[in-house]
Amino acid sequence: MSAACRDAGVAYCEAPMTRTPAHADRGEVNVLYGGTEALLARLRPVFECYAENIFHVGPAGHAIRLKLIHNYIAFSNVAAWCEGFALAARDGLDMSKVIGIISAAGGKSGMMDIYGEATLRRDFAPQMSLSNAQKDVRYYAEWLASAGLPGTLAEAVHQTYAKASTAGHGDEGCTAIIKIYEELTGIEAHLED
Repeated sequence: MSAACRDAGVAYCEAPMTRTPAHADRGEVNVLYGGTEALLARLRPVFECYAENIFHVGPAGHAIRLKLIHNYIAFSNVAAWCEGFALAARDGLDMSKVIGIISAAGGKSGMMDIYGEATLRRDFAPQMSLSNAQKDVRYYAEWLASAGLPGTLAEAVHQTYAKASTAGHGDEGCTAIIKIYEELTGIEAHLED
């Protein structure tokens, strides 16, 4: 794309974002900018209309790669705590204590801050759909393989999302991944009212 734009005499950059639609509504997304400093100087006022942070991560091509790494790590985190929540529910643990302890210790994450309690309140509104999460994790796993790096964890995370999507949860939020574990245990992970 960069080469095609250059050949046509058009400036090219990339500016993928992180955070949720609610952050976008408040003008608080993170922009990952890949391109020249000169073009960033021209575009910065536009980005500032909707971004809290603008990160210049390097030349074109770097921002989309960093976004994919970010999404893989974020969705791997979701898969891990959804699995843990399902196991905790199966064994009758107090889910308010489960999420409270994890959130106060090393298992804490931005994804859990955003989605953890909502998941246990059975809110699977698709701020980021499960099928989009699956797509990003698949792209990451393919990129890892093409780089010649072992992708054991990436492939396991991808297959977990693929199974949840195949089970009919693709249009729900990414945390609906918990439902495949709940279908196996027969126990729903939720907070008591």
